[in-house]
Amino acid sequence: MISVVDGFCSSSDIADVFANKYQDLYTSVPYDVEELQSIRNDLNASIFNYPSFPAPIINVHDVGNAINGLKTGKADGSSGLSSDHFINAGSEFAVHVSMLFCALLVHGCAPADMCACTIVPIPKG
Repeated sequence: MISVVDGFCSSSDIADVFANKYQDLYTSVPYDVEELQSIRNDLNASIFNYPSFPAPIINVHDVGNAINGLKTGKADGSSGLSSDHFINAGSEFAVHVSMLFCALLVHGCAPADMCACTIVPIPKG
C-alpha cells in the first residue's frame, strides 16, 4: 500500500497534496466567469432541451461505486497512475469521469492511451 505521496505521510498532508494539485489543474487556464456561464447556459439549453437526448449511459453513482471498489496501491504500469489517484480525487472527479466515458461511448472513439493495458500475471500455488 502506498503511504507516502510527494514526501508526505499523514492522511491530511496527502489530502492537501491532492487538493493543491487539483486546484492547480482546475485553475491553470484563465477564463471569464460571465463568458463561461454563458457557454454553460447555451450548452444546457441545446443538450437538455433536445427531445431525443438519451439518459446518461454511465452515471456518476456508478463511477463512484467503481472508484470505491478499487484497492489502494495498485498501478497501471505505464502512465504512472495509481488507484490512489482515483480514490483520493474527491466526488467532483466522478462527475468528470462519467461525462468523459459517456462522451467516448456516444462518439465511438477513445484516445490510444486509453486502449493500452498492462497484464500482470499473478502465479498461484
